[in-house]
Amino acid sequence: MNTATRTIASLALLVAPTLVAQDAQTHNVNAVVLIRCGTTTLTLNGRLLESVLLEPATDDALRKALGERFEGAERIHANLPVTQSAGAYQVHMGATIRATGAFSAKDHDDAIDAMLGHLSARVDHLLYHEPKHRLAERRDALRERLHAARNTLVKLRNEQQRTTTVDAELSQELRALNEQLLAVRLDVSTEERAREHLAELRDRNVQMRDKLRADRRARQATLTELSVAKNELRDLLARAAQEGRDDVSAIETRLQDTQARAETISTDLTDLGEVLKDVESMLTVVLEQLPQVELKVQRARARLESLEKSYRDLQQRAVVAHDRVEKLGDAAFSIEMAKIDEQVAREQLVAVETQLAQLEQPRYEVLRPR
Repeated sequence: MNTATRTIASLALLVAPTLVAQDAQTHNVNAVVLIRCGTTTLTLNGRLLESVLLEPATDDALRKALGERFEGAERIHANLPVTQSAGAYQVHMGATIRATGAFSAKDHDDAIDAMLGHLSARVDHLLYHEPKHRLAERRDALRERLHAARNTLVKLRNEQQRTTTVDAELSQELRALNEQLLAVRLDVSTEERAREHLAELRDRNVQMRDKLRADRRARQATLTELSVAKNELRDLLARAAQEGRDDVSAIETRLQDTQARAETISTDLTDLGEVLKDVESMLTVVLEQLPQVELKVQRARARLESLEKSYRDLQQRAVVAHDRVEKLGDAAFSIEMAKIDEQVAREQLVAVETQLAQLEQPRYEVLRPR
């Protein structure tokens, strides 16, 4: 081998490890990110977070963090495996990084920080900056609306000088009577449910009583049959013993079994008697209460019918009074509409300002596997 050939071979041996070292390797990076934020209308979920991490900006952030060694990311994932509490999320995120050269713990942390940097920017926008901008615009619009509604209300009140005492009194009476109607309707409903409950108790206890009585009669009949059988077995045992038969032991066993069954049934009859006594006592109480409840239902219905008639009469009088008010001027309706508009605008403004006050920029804490 000449000198040139040996030189080329030596260079090939020196370059070969370098080429191998430059082959891209895959490295799994993962971490748990705790995200804490205030009250928001948007709820984070695994699909949303994963779609954010799958954006091209994530690759850009990883390339910036890892430099030219970075060749791509695969299997980027994000999920929330545990039940999340309000305003707090535990996100498990990770990816498979393809990069050349050695991949140190610092590279792992840099990759996680790059992914989190993009994720946090998008989450900040979704949970804080965009809602804050939208709520601020809504707040300003509501302030203008509230100001306009108040001006309109003042103007209408100044225009509307006349009022009718009769209309106000009738309206108050209608409200009071309506409250009474609601209370009486509740009484009727309550008493009817009580009557239905007692009727169900009566039917159930009658059925139970009849079943227990039938069961008791059946057991008494069985006990009578067992008593006859015991007497027959005693006679048979006496004859067998007198005759010296071989089946004396078998007859004694049958007699003992019959006596045991009779004792069991006798105990069951005692227990049945106690249960039957309780059922009959309950049935007596229910039957005593049913007429009283029925009377209460009738009284409540009569009271309801009387109030409904009074309410209809009062409504007719109120219609006449309202017609008179409308003839005096249509400003009353406009005033009420303006009041509603002002109240709705004020409540919406308070709600929006409350949401703005509750907005918090998300805070992130990374738990890195070691």
